[in-house]
Amino acid sequence: MKNLVGIILLILIFCQGNLCAQQYDEAPSYAEDYAFVTQDGAWCWFSDPRAVYVENKIIGGFVDKQGSIWAFSYDPVNQQKKQYKLKDQLDYDDHANPSVMILPDKRIMIFFSAHGGTTNSPIYYATTEKPVDISSWSKLDSIVPKMPGNLGVCYTNAAMLSGENNRTYLFFRGRNFKPTFIASDDLKNWSAPVTIVVNDSIYGESGRPYMKMTTNHKDKIFFAFTDAHPRDRATNSIYFMMYKDGKLCKANGDVVSESMEHAVMPSQVDKVYDATKTFDKAWIWDIAFDKDENPVLVYARFSDRDNSHSYWYARWTGSEWENHLITKAGQWFQRSNYVKEKPEYECNYSGGVYLDHENPSIVYTSRPINNVFEIERWIFVGGKEKWKTETVTSESSRDNVRPFVVRNHKGGQPDVLWMYNYEYPGFRAYNSAIRINQKAKGFSSELNKEAISQVANAVFDWQMKDYKVNRNSCNQGWVSGVLYNGLFDWADCSNNKGYIDFLNKIFSGFSWQVGNRMYHGDDLCVGQAYLDMYAKFKKENMLVPTKARVDWVMANPPAENIDVTKGHSDRWWWCDALYMAPPVYARLYTLTGNKKYMKFAHKEFLATYDHLYDKEEHLFYRDARYLDTKDENGTKVFWSRGNGWVIAGLVEVLKNLPEEDKKYRPFYLQLYREMCEKLIELQGEDGYWRSSLLNKETFPMPETSGTGLFTYALAYGVNQGHLPKDKYMPAVEKGWNALVKAVNTEGKIGWVQMVADKPGKVEKKSVRGYSVGSLLMTAAELYEFLEKK
Repeated sequence: MKNLVGIILLILIFCQGNLCAQQYDEAPSYAEDYAFVTQDGAWCWFSDPRAVYVENKIIGGFVDKQGSIWAFSYDPVNQQKKQYKLKDQLDYDDHANPSVMILPDKRIMIFFSAHGGTTNSPIYYATTEKPVDISSWSKLDSIVPKMPGNLGVCYTNAAMLSGENNRTYLFFRGRNFKPTFIASDDLKNWSAPVTIVVNDSIYGESGRPYMKMTTNHKDKIFFAFTDAHPRDRATNSIYFMMYKDGKLCKANGDVVSESMEHAVMPSQVDKVYDATKTFDKAWIWDIAFDKDENPVLVYARFSDRDNSHSYWYARWTGSEWENHLITKAGQWFQRSNYVKEKPEYECNYSGGVYLDHENPSIVYTSRPINNVFEIERWIFVGGKEKWKTETVTSESSRDNVRPFVVRNHKGGQPDVLWMYNYEYPGFRAYNSAIRINQKAKGFSSELNKEAISQVANAVFDWQMKDYKVNRNSCNQGWVSGVLYNGLFDWADCSNNKGYIDFLNKIFSGFSWQVGNRMYHGDDLCVGQAYLDMYAKFKKENMLVPTKARVDWVMANPPAENIDVTKGHSDRWWWCDALYMAPPVYARLYTLTGNKKYMKFAHKEFLATYDHLYDKEEHLFYRDARYLDTKDENGTKVFWSRGNGWVIAGLVEVLKNLPEEDKKYRPFYLQLYREMCEKLIELQGEDGYWRSSLLNKETFPMPETSGTGLFTYALAYGVNQGHLPKDKYMPAVEKGWNALVKAVNTEGKIGWVQMVADKPGKVEKKSVRGYSVGSLLMTAAELYEFLEKK
C-alpha cells in the first residue's frame, strides 16, 4: 500500500510538472511567432501558383510596396531566404504579383505584368539559369499580345502539359477584360492571343469574368470562373469547365467546344453555384482536383443585405456538384482611413479561402476573430459534422489574409503562406509582409556584437513603431521611466542618432518634466533618463525640472511613517521605489557634486531596507502587507519584479557613486553581492526567473521583466569585476537567451507580468515598457562586456 501511495505521488508530481510546462509551451500561435518569407511583399489571388516546392525549397514571387517584382526562395530546413529583383518599380499594386512554373529540368520560369496596364503593356517572363537557384536569370523578356481592347493585360497563370510535348498555355486577362491565352512549344515563340470565355449574349460585350485554373501537368486544365466582378453583377455565379483531349468539357465529360480556339459562354458550361436563386453574388478563389481528378472549388459569397461574406466548398462527386458552407467570413479586410459608414469600393475583398492542392479536402481560410483576421485550417469530413477546424494563427496583433498553399509540398513541410498586413487601406496602398506556417527560429542569443545589435535594434524599432499608434506607451510614469533607461542605454551604446532623436522628441514634448505627484518615487523615475541626456548634451533644460523636484522634496521631507499598513506614507514604502527614486539622487550627486543628494537618498534607502529586507533570504518583500504573508504552500512571498527593481536600482546607484567613495559605496556593493548570490540560486534551467521567486510551481510561466532586471544586474557585476565571471556569467548567458527567446519576429518582447504588486499569472502576448527597457539595458551591458574583451 505504501508503495502504491508513493507511486501515485510520483505520478502527480510528474503530471503537475508537465502541466506547468504545457501552460506556456502550448501558448497560442500568434502570427508574429511565424517566420517571414519576406518583410515587404504582397499578392492578389488571380496569378498562380505564387509559390512551389522544388527539391524541398520553396520558390515563388511577390510585389513589394515600391511596385517592384521579386522572386524568392525559402529553405524550411534552416529558414534561409534569398530574393532577386526581376523588375524595378513596375506597378505599386498587389495585383501585379508574379506566378511561377517549374520546367522539366527544374529551372524556374516566372511570369508577371502590371495590373493597371495600357494598350501596349506587356507580359514579362524570365527563367533561372540553373535548376532550383534564383541567383541568376535569363534576360527579362516580354510578350505584347495583339488583340482587340484598350486595357492592360494581367493575372498570369501557366500550364505545361507533358501529354502535348510540353506545350505551355499561358492564361491571363486580355485587353478586352476577358480570360485569354497564348501558347508556346519552345517558351520563346508565342501564339496569337485567344479569348476563351465571353459573356452570354444577353449581357453584351461588357463584363469581365474572373478565372482560376489548375492543371494535372499532363493532359488536363481545370477552370473555374464567374460572370463578372461581383461589384458589377448582382447574380454573379460560379462556373466550371475543363480542357481535355484538346476540347472544352463539362465535369461529366460533355463537350462544350471542340477547341480552346472557340470561346464559350457561362451558359454552356457547369453552373456550380447559381446566384439567381439566392441573390448572394460570388467570387471564385481557387480550384483543384482530387485523386480521381474530380474538380474541387472554393469561393466566397456576399449578401447584399448586410454585405456579410461566407466561404463555400464545391466538389464534383462524379455525378453532381455539391456545395457546402465552410464558415461565415465577416466583411472586407481593408482597414481604410475614412469613416466606416462610407461604402468600401472593394467591399468583396474577403480575407481569403484556398485549397491544399495536394489534398483538396483541406482548406485554409482568413476570417476576422476578435476583430483581427486569422488563418485557420478546415478539413472536410462529410456527414453531419462536415468540417473539423484547427487554428493556424490566433490572438495576432495584425491581420493575416490571402492564404496560399505551396504546391508540391510533402507531409510535414511548412506549406501555407499568407500576407501579414501592417497597413492595407487598398490594393494600391499596402504595407505587408509574407509569413509561412513555420515557427521562426528567432533572434540569435549568441554573445557577439552583431547578434546583440540585431535583437536590440529590433526591440527598439518595435517600440518606436508602437509609439506611433499608442502614444501613451511613452509617458511620464514609472513604466516609461524604466523604458527610457533602456532606450537611452542602447541609443548611447550603439551611437544611433535616430534613437537619440526619438528620445529627445519625447522628452521635449514633456518639457523635461517629471510626473505630477510631488513625493511619489514612481513619478520621479523618468528623471533618470533626463539626467543621462543632460550628462551627454549639457543642456540646462534637461536638468532643471528634475533637480527642482528633488530640491523641493528635500526641503519638505515626507512624514515619518513608512509602513503602508498603518496609514498613508509619502516615503519609499514599497521595494520598487528603490529603483524609481534613489538613482535620480545618485545622478544628481554625481552631476552637481553636492553631497546632500546622496545623504538624503541613503537615509531613505536605509529606512526601506530596514523595513522590507529579509536578512535570511536576502530578498525584499514588496511592502509591509507581505511581511507575514505565506502562499498556499506556506512559503514566503517574494515577488520577482519587485526584487528586480531593487537589484537594478542598486546597479544604477553604484554606476553613479565614485569608485573612491567610502561612505556609501561599501553598503550598496555588499547588498548587491548578497542579493546576486541568492538570485542565481533561483534561476530556472531555461534562464527565466518565475514571478514568485521561492515557489516556481505557482506561476510556472516565463516572466521577462524580473528576468530582464536580474540579467542586467548580473551582467553589470561581471562587467565591472564585482562578481566572479566563472560563477555568474553562465547565469547571464542563460538569462540573455531567455530574454531573446521571448522576442517575436516583430521585435516585441512578450511573457511580461502586467502591472502588479505581487506574483501572478503571465501571458505570452503581454508586453510592457519595463521588459523592453530591461532587455535594452542588458544588451548595452553585454555589448560593453564584448568591447572590453
